[in-house]
Amino acid sequence: MIALQVMTTKFNLNNKLTVLIGLYAGFHCAFGIFTYVGFLKSVPRDLEEAACIDGCGAFRTMMQIIFPLVKPTSITIGVLFFLWTWNDFLMPSLMIGETGKRTLTVMIYMFRSNASSDWNLLIAALTLSIIPIVILYILAQKYITSGITAGAREKSGKERHKERSYGVSSV
Repeated sequence: MIALQVMTTKFNLNNKLTVLIGLYAGFHCAFGIFTYVGFLKSVPRDLEEAACIDGCGAFRTMMQIIFPLVKPTSITIGVLFFLWTWNDFLMPSLMIGETGKRTLTVMIYMFRSNASSDWNLLIAALTLSIIPIVILYILAQKYITSGITAGAREKSGKERHKERSYGVSSV
């Protein structure tokens, strides 16, 4: 983090939210790639071959066969990235110094240090700050569970035979 802070200061990139967004995208990108690769390795090749036999091109196969299977994984990754970014304190506190551009976690920390005796106001601010997280989780709950466990369960002999026979997957 120190090297990152020195570089952003040297290139005059402090107090810019676009730089913070770019850094988050770069840091989260590796996890997203590993997750997608792990999931896509679990997708049977028979699905792609069946689509090819049915006359689908590569683009149509990706859009109509593979991407719907990746939907739970994509939603899970999106929710995790949102949570990690929403709850991050260190990078915004180092990169953003202007009061008007600070993130919610940094502002709550500053509020706590300035008004340490007003615990009721601090708890109210913390309660309001978790509302978006709770709403996001409620909306994406069914996808999160299936996205986390996607590709992790072992298929039985009947399921493998069914996939070979019909070209469908029970994901």
